Amino acid sequence: MDALANVAAQFAIVGHVASIEPIVAGHINDTYLVTTDDSPRYVLQRINHRIFRDPPGLMRNVQLVTSHVRSKLAAAGVSDLARRVLEVVPSRADEPLLQTEQGEFWRVYRFVEQTHPVPNNASLNEIYQAGLGFGWFAAQLSDLPASSLIETIPRFHHGPRRYQAFLAAATADVAGRADSCRAEMEATRCYESLLLGPQRDIDAGRLPLRITHNDTKCNNILLDDTTNEAMCVIDLDTVMPGLLMWDFGDLVRTSACRAAEDETDLALVKAEVPRVEAAANGYRDGLGNLISGTELASLASGPSYMALIMATRFLTDYLQGDIYYKIHHPAHNLDRCRNQLKLVAELENERPRLEAIFGSR
Repeated sequence: MDALANVAAQFAIVGHVASIEPIVAGHINDTYLVTTDDSPRYVLQRINHRIFRDPPGLMRNVQLVTSHVRSKLAAAGVSDLARRVLEVVPSRADEPLLQTEQGEFWRVYRFVEQTHPVPNNASLNEIYQAGLGFGWFAAQLSDLPASSLIETIPRFHHGPRRYQAFLAAATADVAGRADSCRAEMEATRCYESLLLGPQRDIDAGRLPLRITHNDTKCNNILLDDTTNEAMCVIDLDTVMPGLLMWDFGDLVRTSACRAAEDETDLALVKAEVPRVEAAANGYRDGLGNLISGTELASLASGPSYMALIMATRFLTDYLQGDIYYKIHHPAHNLDRCRNQLKLVAELENERPRLEAIFGSR
């Protein structure tokens, strides 16, 4: 604890560190809850700079986005700002980031009190609130140019990049696994138009890049402990230029199916209609009248697109010999790929239902 307390003390926290406990959440950064001998609590994080190669640029993104949302809330007369938007606590040198002599990057947020993350097995209302929160977040940032933010993970949801990486991995077959996944490779090729379509729409000017969250799992929304209403969007490391269909798509991909991402009984991999509708209704209500026409219609294909992105990434990693994702057995990435390909088919079946929900206003 002494080393962590020394890091925390280099930030402008109130009081002295009383305890530091790990927060077991997320797979990239190391996160700790800091309790002081005064009232505030804080979140201390070590940024994984092997994934996020530009921590200063990342923190500029976070500061720009949070200050923009905070200003709009203040102008609207919202008093409970500390629970509605993340607050970056600066270092004692008045910087949003601390770099240690060991080359580590640390930051501190004020802990958002009297809230809890949406649980993994969320209820329909909790899924609706998650959709509402992410839609509201996008609406609040709609007047901030996407070009003002850097890409913290370049081409993160870029379909052509993912497809080309898959084709290269299939051709090289460095792990000698191509024969074991011929059906999955063919299925991925059959979905080529779905994977390439959004970037073509961007290039043609049919879909605008906006500031998007890009990791819209339900547990990246905090709900009020009393009312269970959406309060605060968290985990802002991937907030960068993107498409609204990506955010909506990943929300549905991660909430509409109760089965784990590596479930091997594919009969359990189902997109449950009430959960799809809860996410769609919440996101639509959160967006308000922000978008219409082509952009609104594009949301319907977002869920199947994002499931396909993940299937392609898992398959590519399997073909490359499991160099990116952690695995627990040799076929783990292939199991994940099969799971997500089944979900693609499920979500494609739901596209007409989503098109009806997002009918042009």
